Amino acid sequence: MVLKRRDGDLCKAYRPLTFSDIVGQNAIIKSIRSSLLSENHSQCYLLHGQSGCGKTTTARVMAMSLNCTDRSDNGDPCCECENCVNISLDTHPDFKEINAADTGGKDQIRQIQKDLKTRPMFGKVKLYILDEAHKMTSAAQEALLKGTEDMSKGVYVILCSTEPKKIIATLRNRCEDYNFKLLSNSDIKNLVEIVGLQEGYTVPPKVLNAIISVSTGMPRNALKSLQKALNLSDESEEDILSTISFIDELEPKVIDLCLMIHGRKKSTWADVIKKYKSLNIEPQQVNLVLAGWFRSSLERATPAGNSTSFNYSHKLSKALSYFCEDLPIIKPENKIILNMYKAYEEFYRG
Repeated sequence: MVLKRRDGDLCKAYRPLTFSDIVGQNAIIKSIRSSLLSENHSQCYLLHGQSGCGKTTTARVMAMSLNCTDRSDNGDPCCECENCVNISLDTHPDFKEINAADTGGKDQIRQIQKDLKTRPMFGKVKLYILDEAHKMTSAAQEALLKGTEDMSKGVYVILCSTEPKKIIATLRNRCEDYNFKLLSNSDIKNLVEIVGLQEGYTVPPKVLNAIISVSTGMPRNALKSLQKALNLSDESEEDILSTISFIDELEPKVIDLCLMIHGRKKSTWADVIKKYKSLNIEPQQVNLVLAGWFRSSLERATPAGNSTSFNYSHKLSKALSYFCEDLPIIKPENKIILNMYKAYEEFYRG
């Protein structure tokens, strides 16, 4: 059940604080509940998967569950005891959430390594969440591995990563491993409708479909788009649709790729691939921006008054059709590279 837990924008207000709040990862959540409720559960966990799927949120719920003084029988934290409240506010002395991209050096991890040997001071457990864990240096990962070998009782480490293969195998093998997936369209639809109703807003069908498309399976993206729709709820449906049709912050990063494929920035296919790989953005999100860019270009194209303008519009239409296809869950990068090549050919052949 998705509940409003605090004030703020929708992403903050509806960020899950219990396992029951988490949408679309049912099998994983069931397994994690079972693990935490067992007597001999792991002290190291690895939560991995694409950005925006709920890895760090789940890790925080795990921290609350392990520290809760009035935990329910199914593992849900009460959200009201002192430990729960302090963890939710990031003020608990035995809870630390660390962005490994910022503090991934060997010296910082060595300090954590020492702390893993000391028992919790105030809470039931001491817990570290290392977000973007794959960005730790090899030396830092080795130091963390050594620290996990003789952790004190009641001390936990949760690694969150979008690229688990960059984590050394010996450290991965130390962890209980969970692979988070993108949410289905049905899960996103249910999330948006439930949150919309709690906010007193019935999401129009066309707006709902646009939000589902823009979200690319990520609940965070869905709630950001729903927030835009709520802000414009007094405006026309057309205005709402035009506002949520793009993930604005991604467009500048992908615009060069659009121009290269289109031919307005003459490039070899090798240049296009190099640019795509440099973006470090999920394929689904790149696909979304490419679709939006080619759609906008088609809308601005001169009406077909001669063969040249007709041929150009036809090329834009074909390119758009490639990026309107759903990407597969398995190896989506293969599909988008194929679609980019087909679009590239439209503008460069003959």
